[in-house]
Amino acid sequence: MEKIIRNLRRRGWLGLLRASIFCMLMSGVVFSQPAMAGESLFGYNYVTDTMPKGKWELEQWYWGKYGKKHGDYANSLYRTEIEYGVTDNYQISFYTNERHVYSNKTEDDGSTGGEDLPANFSGDKPFNGLSWEGISIENIYRILSPYKHPIGLALYFEPSFGPNEIELEPKLIIQKNFMEDRLVTVMNLWYELEWEREKGGAAIEDEETGDVIGFEKTHWGKESVFEVDMGASYRFARNWSAGLEARIHNEIASFKPKDIEHTAFLFGPNIHYANKRFWVTATVLFQLPFVATYNEEQQQATKGGRVYGEEHESVEARVKTGWLF
Repeated sequence: MEKIIRNLRRRGWLGLLRASIFCMLMSGVVFSQPAMAGESLFGYNYVTDTMPKGKWELEQWYWGKYGKKHGDYANSLYRTEIEYGVTDNYQISFYTNERHVYSNKTEDDGSTGGEDLPANFSGDKPFNGLSWEGISIENIYRILSPYKHPIGLALYFEPSFGPNEIELEPKLIIQKNFMEDRLVTVMNLWYELEWEREKGGAAIEDEETGDVIGFEKTHWGKESVFEVDMGASYRFARNWSAGLEARIHNEIASFKPKDIEHTAFLFGPNIHYANKRFWVTATVLFQLPFVATYNEEQQQATKGGRVYGEEHESVEARVKTGWLF
């Protein structure tokens, strides 16, 4: 048993296992309670609902990404969020982000690589590390409510700040309800700007003498993402909903659309439970085998129609829980 637990911890699955068990237990305890406001029906998509004015909510996220082209890889992000309703149409949230990565022999040449490894990691051995990613500030402003208008519409903006990365993420949230709000459909359009610290420190030598005359400076690389997310969730029983989610992910090597590298597609099911004070949502997405690549480097990072490299894995899973105060 100890060996099994060590393997789960090493590959990042232990966090998902603990979260799943905890969520199932909590669901059983509070199953008989009525549904709450402010619940999140989707793991990846946002809805236009906002927290009521003056209300607080605590959320805990687990986001795991598993499987590369070769070897073993697990990337686990843990997010703790405090959410507050400033008005009935505007909420603000504060996140703290921690990440655990396990990677071993993921590259074509048998070395170790993958997303979120330190820039100075040599790649000649397995990597197993926990790091603090920084903080995020999420803002959602609802313009139209889907319960009062033909569609719901909201604006989202989230800056994130960490020791090695800065991100700005604006998003447009569109929601349409059907069947007396039992069926909820959403579309999220978002564009993310990323500045990633690329560590310097390498010695600069004089070409003639070989003497060290300086060191490379740390600089910030620029990348961006444009993504279209979609989802549908149907309330099939009291307090319970289930549905599907999809992501169309476009990775761009700079802030210019002409530098697009690939378009990847992810799709999978979700399930959601909520009562008066507690909710839980779980989503699993699978990368579909028809990626579109736009340069030779990205083509080399594909296998079986799926792209890997620094951005994608075979499977993703999110488990989110929330407690209203």
